[in-house]
Amino acid sequence: MKIQTGFLKGVLAILAIGVLGLAGIVVPVVTRVVSAKIGGWSLLLGAGLYLSLVFVFAAIVESYRLLRAIDAATAFSQSAVNLLRRIKWCAYGVVATLALLSPVVYVWVQAADAPGLLLGNLILLGIAAVIGIFAGVLQKLLASVVAMKHENAMAID
Repeated sequence: MKIQTGFLKGVLAILAIGVLGLAGIVVPVVTRVVSAKIGGWSLLLGAGLYLSLVFVFAAIVESYRLLRAIDAATAFSQSAVNLLRRIKWCAYGVVATLALLSPVVYVWVQAADAPGLLLGNLILLGIAAVIGIFAGVLQKLLASVVAMKHENAMAID
C-alpha cells in the first residue's frame, strides 16, 4: 500500500508545484493580457483565479493528509471523515468561485471573441463539481463505516 500512496503523494506534489506555477506566472500574465481587453474587470478575474487556486491548493494539502492517514492505518477514523469533508468544501469553493467568475469570463469572451474560454470555464466548473460530489459521497460512506466500527467495538466490550 505504501507504494501506491507514495505514488499518489508524488502526483500531489507535482500538482502543488503546478498550482504554485499558475499562481506565480500564469495568473499575472492572464490578468495583464485581459486588462487590455476588459479593463477593470481583469482585477476581479485575477482575484477570482487566485481564490480558486487557494481552494485547489488546500484540497491538495488535505488529500496529502488523507494519504498519510491511510499509511498510518487510520483511514477508518473520524479524522479521515473530516479530511474528506474539507476536500468536499474546497471543491465546492472552486465551483462557487468559477460560477461567480462566469459573467467576467463572458465579458472577456465577448471582448476577445474566443468562445472556448467560456467552455473551458464550464468544463473546470463541472470537474470541480464532480470532485465535490464524489468527496461528499465518500465522506458519507466513510462516516457510516466509522459508525459501524464504533458500534462493533461497543458490542465487543
